[in-house]
Amino acid sequence: MEQNQGYVIFQSERIGKKRIVVGFNENAPSPYVTWKHDEDKGYYWGHYFGNKRRAMRDFRKRVRDEKGEER
Repeated sequence: MEQNQGYVIFQSERIGKKRIVVGFNENAPSPYVTWKHDEDKGYYWGHYFGNKRRAMRDFRKRVRDEKGEER
């Protein structure tokens, strides 16, 4: 199971050489996070959330935005 900083990555989408991921850590003050990820930088640019609904909305937006940048 993929993890970063105590968060379990439970969904990801690859766009070109990058991925957008969403993770969960029940012990964190903000238990949900989305990150960008690439092989060189690792995980970066985290957005933290108190609930899954907002995290998933951000995940979908980041995927759409990243796909727009790839064009």
